[in-house]
Amino acid sequence: TTLFAPGGDFGDCINSSIPGGSYASYCGTSMAAPHVAGAIALLRQAMPTASANQIDRKSTRLNSSH
Repeated sequence: TTLFAPGGDFGDCINSSIPGGSYASYCGTSMAAPHVAGAIALLRQAMPTASANQIDRKSTRLNSSH
């Protein structure tokens, strides 16, 4: 599995909620951070006693096992 996250400069913008109950489209690598954080949170949920190093090794294996 390879983790892909949006946010480059190639039209892969994200529609995001903004204050006031509206939406806006944002581009850039900072929009990838919530996707990566969510993926790591899922690994943490699956392995609640794992150390940060174990989570990092697991995510690296997932990224290189395609």
